[in-house]
Amino acid sequence: MKLTTLLLFGILFTLVSCNGQNSNKDNTANLNTIGDTLKELGSNIMVIYQEKNNIYWFGSWEKGVYRYDGQTLIHYTTKHGLINNRIDEIQEDRLGNIYFGSANAKS
Repeated sequence: MKLTTLLLFGILFTLVSCNGQNSNKDNTANLNTIGDTLKELGSNIMVIYQEKNNIYWFGSWEKGVYRYDGQTLIHYTTKHGLINNRIDEIQEDRLGNIYFGSANAKS
């Protein structure tokens, strides 16, 4: 059962990952213009991830993902291009690209 669950999450993670990010040192700079700036986090935070460059990402149960760089909190949802507002996993590859996984992916 555990192997099946891990395999399922691995496949889902691959299918719903963010693609097409550039390899600049701050590869999320282009996202700042499309997210909504907020004063506080929403509810139901499920996962927290710290990037190599100390930017924090907060994935929520139903409200999308939040990015905090130490000064500004930016909120992203399906309105901004996420495949789903439920974020179960956040990962960073060796080039600094950030990927979001959701077990509730919509087609």
